[in-house]
Amino acid sequence: MNSKSNTTHLIKTANSFLVLDVIRKSDSVTVEDIVRITHLSRPTVLSIIDDWTQRDVIKRSGYAESNVGRQPVLYAINNTTHFAIGIDFEFPPIHLVITDLSGNIRYQKNWDCSFKMEKDNIIQLLIENIQLAIDALDITCDNIIGIGLGIPGTVDANHNTSEIISRIPEWNKTPLSEILSQHFPIPIYVRNDAHLMSLAAQDNLKLANQDFMYIAYRTGIGMAIIRDGSLFEGCHGNSGYIGHTTVDINGDLCSCGNRGCLETFASKTTIENKYIQARNLDTRIPFDTLLQLADEGEPIALDIFKTAGQYFGIAIANSVKLLDISTVIVDDLSCKETHIFIQSIEETVNRYCSSYALQPIKIIPHQLKKEEYALGAALFILDTFFQKPKLKLSV
Repeated sequence: MNSKSNTTHLIKTANSFLVLDVIRKSDSVTVEDIVRITHLSRPTVLSIIDDWTQRDVIKRSGYAESNVGRQPVLYAINNTTHFAIGIDFEFPPIHLVITDLSGNIRYQKNWDCSFKMEKDNIIQLLIENIQLAIDALDITCDNIIGIGLGIPGTVDANHNTSEIISRIPEWNKTPLSEILSQHFPIPIYVRNDAHLMSLAAQDNLKLANQDFMYIAYRTGIGMAIIRDGSLFEGCHGNSGYIGHTTVDINGDLCSCGNRGCLETFASKTTIENKYIQARNLDTRIPFDTLLQLADEGEPIALDIFKTAGQYFGIAIANSVKLLDISTVIVDDLSCKETHIFIQSIEETVNRYCSSYALQPIKIIPHQLKKEEYALGAALFILDTFFQKPKLKLSV
């Protein structure tokens, strides 16, 4: 280690979070186990444990069995004093959860906004629901370690701003973190919604330290890139903007102003609209109903989903070849793996990757539960809180 780069304070902090990480990853653990795992001295571990205990982040959780002498004390994360808030700003639905330090959901709420609502009214409703959530657990902002907001569209993660949500008029460059900080004096992070949802899927599927692409198939189509188990956000927090990659330069006009974006061929709204046009209807047919019609063999629905799957598959195949990642999780397809939509996606991906991939590309349909939509935002807060500082090594 380079002593000029690593101050004593930095080393102590890194050791402190190293011990905390061991405790976090264990249901309960003894001092002796921590010493063995971290290779820190026993006095150092005891001092760190005492510090985290005084801060109510860890607690004594009982005693380990012992055949000799006194029973060793067990330590665990204290899940009664500190919490994380996660918000998934899907819009018009908005989802909110509060978790404890172990990621267990302690509170959850969903509400809908209207497309006719003014920006200020949407934000005011968000503030009110955050306060109601805090009050419901009978805690204060002192108990909250942070708020994570998953935002559709473009964000500036470096400045915690939501740059564009095309579905909300006058939203551009909204300083969301700054506005919320006036009411909640705690760390607030504005991030891409698909990025945060990928953390919940990663937790569900136990994909720690693995490479995969995660695609959130919702009102829009977003993607997250996970390398070695870590989220790759890009320079500004907008990596994986797959919904607005061009798959046909002569395609339909997209809400973003360009032509032929993936969303103009494969989004849920597009599929609904194409069916309405093909049948010359004047009422909306819900996406889930169209999935069922295709599953039952209705010709128009079958054709629409097959074509949408082909364009979806082309976009995924391009991403696979760019990133060299062969596992792709697609969330919220809401259909079985035998459905024409998934089959069309898989067949197209493997056809376009056949001369490139060393093995078949694995498409994994996944379905987050409604209460888990905002869980990834809370997990991001927990990861940020527990993240140990990086020491610099000499070369």
